[in-house]
Amino acid sequence: MRFLVLTSALLTVFLFTSCGDDGSPVEIGDPVIGPATPEAFMDSLASALARKDLDAYAALLHEDFVFEGLSFGEPKTPTTWDRIEELAILNNMFEGYESLDGFIVQTIDLDLVISSFEETESGVTGETWYSVEAAVDLTVFTASAGEDGFTNFIVRGDQDFVLRPNGTGGLSAGKQIDRGPFAAKGAAPSTEESSWTAVKMLFRWSVVDVDAYFSAFVTSYTQKDSAAYASLLADSYVFELLDSDPDDANPAEFWDLEEELSIAGHMFSSWETSQGAAVQTISLAINPKTIKRTSDLFGIEMGEVTLNVETRVELTVFVIDQGVDGFTNYIVFSDQDWTLHAAPGSDLAATYQVDLEPIGSSVVPRGTEETSWGDVKNLFR
Repeated sequence: MRFLVLTSALLTVFLFTSCGDDGSPVEIGDPVIGPATPEAFMDSLASALARKDLDAYAALLHEDFVFEGLSFGEPKTPTTWDRIEELAILNNMFEGYESLDGFIVQTIDLDLVISSFEETESGVTGETWYSVEAAVDLTVFTASAGEDGFTNFIVRGDQDFVLRPNGTGGLSAGKQIDRGPFAAKGAAPSTEESSWTAVKMLFRWSVVDVDAYFSAFVTSYTQKDSAAYASLLADSYVFELLDSDPDDANPAEFWDLEEELSIAGHMFSSWETSQGAAVQTISLAINPKTIKRTSDLFGIEMGEVTLNVETRVELTVFVIDQGVDGFTNYIVFSDQDWTLHAAPGSDLAATYQVDLEPIGSSVVPRGTEETSWGDVKNLFR
């Protein structure tokens, strides 16, 4: 990695550890003095990316940092995200989490050439801000499922930075503006010329994020936490019940978010049905099998994503009732199809869940009933 400047200023390199932000995706320590000149800032930025050091990268972002990228529609319009979303993206890249499109970052190499910088109006009394123009030559080398097993993402373009004091005597980025790529030079095999915005958006969501969503879903359901469960479902959520006769012309039965939350509330609160049944405990495991992006890579809006996820579900609902044994274990072992959606800057939420056929077992213990998730919910409807 190298750092080039066209100005005659000396390079000043600072070592630093981390920066505080309760909303960061990782633990970030207290802020320390960062680079004191625009040249030193650019050198530190390139170094943090090459080392894939999230603490160092976070220390370079002002608490009010904004990334202003380019949308991919026509006409192209600016799209923005904040520091928290920026760090979530870089965390996926630095930690080597697999993107939804099967890319895993291996190495990052960045050259920055500062073409000009000048002091600019800050809008904050007593602060000196810098407007910096820089040319970028960025290579993100990824392992991928492509023909060669890897993809080089090449970014050659202009970037504007607004640098401002970080409160401890150094400079931090208040804004980064992607001006788009230069004219394409003709990409080599397994190389894709792109923009900095597009590369970042590849890693806005990862397989780890989907796993985390279902982990949160399992926790809310098994702990019978109505508020947490509701936060994981979109306002447009629909649950489609198992179609008892797929060959008939009648559509499958379904219910909306209001009814789903009513049912869950009955189950979670040990509400007793007219037959004297009440839920005691719930055990649930959800394992994603396949993840497919159904929207365009960059969504209808930049940062928007819609996913189809097929999962394997193992659910046990232990119910006290008036049966022979005084209880029934309802066992659900089946696949479920989900649609997950996230608006720009938002978390993943389920918009659709499809109940599928149970996968039968040859042995069913006494007091146990194998059924579908929809049939269990219907008991408490």
